[in-house]
Amino acid sequence: MNTLFKIFLFLFLPVSCFSLHTIDEKTDKKNIRYVNEILDITEKKISTIYLRLNSFTKKIDEKISHKKSPQFYQDTRIHIKTYYMLRSKNNDKTGSSISLRLDFPLIEKKLSHVFHDNEKKIKSKNKNKYNKINKHTKIKIKGGIKIKSKPYLYLRAKLKKDYSNLWSASFKEELQVSKDGDLSSITSIKFMRKINFFLNINNTNTYTWEDKDNVNEFINALELSQKLNYKNSLRYIISANSDDEQSSLKIKSYDLKLVYKHKIRKWLYLKMEPKVSWQDENNYKDEYSLRFTMGMIIGK
Repeated sequence: MNTLFKIFLFLFLPVSCFSLHTIDEKTDKKNIRYVNEILDITEKKISTIYLRLNSFTKKIDEKISHKKSPQFYQDTRIHIKTYYMLRSKNNDKTGSSISLRLDFPLIEKKLSHVFHDNEKKIKSKNKNKYNKINKHTKIKIKGGIKIKSKPYLYLRAKLKKDYSNLWSASFKEELQVSKDGDLSSITSIKFMRKINFFLNINNTNTYTWEDKDNVNEFINALELSQKLNYKNSLRYIISANSDDEQSSLKIKSYDLKLVYKHKIRKWLYLKMEPKVSWQDENNYKDEYSLRFTMGMIIGK
């Protein structure tokens, strides 16, 4: 009972204190105005970068697809984040990452036609059924560059199908190639259930394969997402992790995590993530960590 109370207190107390904190506008009025001025200037710079990125993406998309698009491109984005993690069993950890996502709607449309044309041949006996499937099935193709410990190129394909207003499922495949030629892939299947406007339940099954270390990793996660308001949201996540590095897919860790996200601006956010882990290598003893993340998104 004491352990359960300790876990509950660790997960919810930091988030509660952080989310309920308010700034005294009378005493800090000058500081708030100064910060807002800096954010406004930064936002203008970001808008310029955003327009140039989308213009660059449009040229690549038109060149590869051999078509011209009258549309304004707006889905390319850069995601920059940095974090600091406090850990009970190990040294504190810091890190940062940058990802560039390029949007190719013309290429997506071309591939989507191929997919639906093949599907149409199979289902040609029932035209109405095919039209219904076609309407609720979406394909997205993304590509770009990510920089974590080292830079790598990635190409991602996503297929999403809506079964009703409440149920949907998605399949995602991502291929990654590092500058050294190391190949890896991430495959995931996600089932989503919408409870209401504020709550969603997701079950995600992810398989990761790395050519360099020849490791196969499986993660099964159950998540409850809660939208508190326009600026704040919560995610409650429980997951199990297994791999075949030293055993045949034995579960190596269990994680219980709470993720609180606060939007400062549309493009700037803060996250707090208290987590409790139970790892096989530590005889499944309680391990606590608290991660703070600041992120900036240029684009959507």
